[in-house]
Amino acid sequence: MKINKKQYTYHGYLRVKERSNINDKEIQNLSFMAIKNGIAFTQIPPGPLKSYVGYKMNKDNKRVKLYRGYVFIFFLNSRRLITCYPIPEKHYAEYKELVRKHNKRKKAKECSRNS
Repeated sequence: MKINKKQYTYHGYLRVKERSNINDKEIQNLSFMAIKNGIAFTQIPPGPLKSYVGYKMNKDNKRVKLYRGYVFIFFLNSRRLITCYPIPEKHYAEYKELVRKHNKRKKAKECSRNS
């Protein structure tokens, strides 16, 4: 399989493959979808989930997105995927609630544009 080096590093590709149960075709789109539709670090309310994500990102020129139950870490300027981590079970309920609120806000925003 040919890796699109513009979207992720080889290390990022290997980590997604290692830590998720998705096939090679899905990996090609996952990085783009995480950047486009993921929940940004700034949108996470203070709490255990934000502390966990902050610890993983280490804040040096990195962009973090939560998407499909994973924490995706990208280079800030190039938007290339560095690595990904699954969200631990102890934080998963908080993550699901965050996704529900995020989707509700997104839907309300789309409805206001259409009216």
